Amino acid sequence: MDDIVKEAKELRDDSINANQESRIAARDDINFELGGEYAWDPVIWRARGKRPKVTLDNISVRKYRLANDLRDLNPEIKIIPKDFKWEKNAEVLSKYVEDIQCRSGSESIYDSVFVQGITSGFAFMEVCTQFASDTTFDQNILIKNISNCFAVHVDPNLNSPSYLDMTWAQKEYAVSKKLYEDKYKSYSVSSYPSDAFDEKSGDNIILCNYYKQIQKPKKLLMISNGSQIAEGYSDDYRIKDALDLEINGVRVWKVIQERKSYEKKVKIYTLNGSDIVDETDHLGKYIPIIPYEARIVYVNGKKYIMSFVRKLKEPARMKNYAKSLEVELVALQPMSQWMAPRRAVQDHLSAFQTAHKDRASVLMYEDQDKDGTPIPAPQPYFWQGPSNQLVAISQSWDNELNLTSGMYEGEQLGGPSQLRSGVAIDLKQSQGNHNVFDFVDRFVTCTLQYLGVVLLDLIPKVHNSEELITLTRNGKPEQVPVNYADEKGETINLTDGEYEVKAVVGSANESKRKETYEQLMQIAQMFPENMRDALPIFAKNLDGIKDKEELIRIFKAQQSPSVANAEGMDEEKALAENMQLKTQMQSMQAQLEQANQLIQSMEIDYKKAMDVQTLKGQQEMEKVQLQSETTLIKTEMDNQAKVLSQLADGINVVTQKLESLTAQASGGNLTLKGDV
Repeated sequence: MDDIVKEAKELRDDSINANQESRIAARDDINFELGGEYAWDPVIWRARGKRPKVTLDNISVRKYRLANDLRDLNPEIKIIPKDFKWEKNAEVLSKYVEDIQCRSGSESIYDSVFVQGITSGFAFMEVCTQFASDTTFDQNILIKNISNCFAVHVDPNLNSPSYLDMTWAQKEYAVSKKLYEDKYKSYSVSSYPSDAFDEKSGDNIILCNYYKQIQKPKKLLMISNGSQIAEGYSDDYRIKDALDLEINGVRVWKVIQERKSYEKKVKIYTLNGSDIVDETDHLGKYIPIIPYEARIVYVNGKKYIMSFVRKLKEPARMKNYAKSLEVELVALQPMSQWMAPRRAVQDHLSAFQTAHKDRASVLMYEDQDKDGTPIPAPQPYFWQGPSNQLVAISQSWDNELNLTSGMYEGEQLGGPSQLRSGVAIDLKQSQGNHNVFDFVDRFVTCTLQYLGVVLLDLIPKVHNSEELITLTRNGKPEQVPVNYADEKGETINLTDGEYEVKAVVGSANESKRKETYEQLMQIAQMFPENMRDALPIFAKNLDGIKDKEELIRIFKAQQSPSVANAEGMDEEKALAENMQLKTQMQSMQAQLEQANQLIQSMEIDYKKAMDVQTLKGQQEMEKVQLQSETTLIKTEMDNQAKVLSQLADGINVVTQKLESLTAQASGGNLTLKGDV
């Protein structure tokens, strides 16, 4: 037998022995869901024989209510950069994780894993890589469900709640003999030991994928220039050349500190009962089996895995017993009974025995005996149903189911309610669900957290060269260039940077979103002076905005440096962006003032122009009026001149006549006649 096969079998036995009680209880929890004899104590079931054995489904409604809470919370995996310079890389990585979830159908996988986990106590899913098609070397990262939780074994000595210290895992699966012989002809036909499959289920071979984390020792060096590098990697020769570099006989760099480290790799061995039939290298450094453990209890250092169903089985069984007794009492009661002296009905017995069938309108009986002594009349007896005590017992087990599950009938289980406000109903349900919220919390903060770590480790190793990847987000494809500079000179290098993974829950139903919005608005009214630093919180709680992340980024840039630094942002970067925004605001204010001044000057110029136009108009009018008056005066003067000219002419004529007369008079030749 190969040493790896022997090692795998020993580890499997260790895991089963460490979790033996939890695995046995998990099988019983799953069988309980089948109902019938599985929901009863086997001794009591056999003892009742053919008597009524009622089996009610008292658990499923509570279990699926808890599963619906997970769907309503809409969990997400976020990649958070440790430095502001890797923010764009983190954004692309978050989009890529979302794309992986979309391509894998993660919603149904999460539902299946969570429901199986709260039913049996533990469940698993896996992350794998496969070629995008038969004609390409491109690989896709996928999340897959593991339907048989008993076919998986993991390291029982885990200390990290997020499973980061898992060093091995095994997944058993069945293949047909024909497929096995076609693929692995040179190996023996033997099955890997397994208790997860029914041996009579078919002619199959059980194989096992053994995931083993191998830690290769490395030496981590601290160089005098502040760099931290590791010996033994592919660029080890460069490190040696750098350390050997001398200028004028003096070494430029030297090692100031060193320590032992490890390079982690994962091997995947495919095993049958005796041989390694296949061996591959997993691209990532973490075991790609993702566990979900519903509730963990430690007793004297021993780990027990509990399901949501486990504590509900006893009160559910007791209610079945009470209901079975109630049904039995009802079944044994005839439809009608009569209490009568024998002598009164002995001649009419058949009529009384079939009274509930024939519906006889008259029932005859003997009212006297042979001696004439009166006989009492038969009296009908009506059964009043099960006793109040039996009903109270059944109701008490209902209360036990409510107390044990932490969920109460009515609003929280979808029953009738007097509440009408959606917010009030949600608050009522939320108060009840707090009792069992740890099941949801472990799935988000442990299982999805580890899933995010595995995906973050795989993405840079699948996409480690220059390429154009297509990501689908919110139903829209988007092409993103990675590992080289784009047209703007910006580089998105998925192989560079340090990041953290955080699994968060999104917004729940509409009423919760409205309630959150109302609370934020109240805070804004109470503290308006702090709104600038609180704007990112407001933006995170807004839904329906297409560029929500961009809005959050802008609001974060407007925060004061102290707040930005408290949120993990780079203080210098935040300060620079704040200064830039302030400069832009000051420039805009200056431009606004200039615009106002220009408007004012334009108004003044316009007024002046209007005054000038008015003055010109007045001058033109005065000029026209003056010209008109001048024309009139000239005309009058011309007329007067003509009159004067005529007068002058007349005077000249008279003067000439006088002169002529005078001359004649002086010569003595003048003779005065008439009027002269």
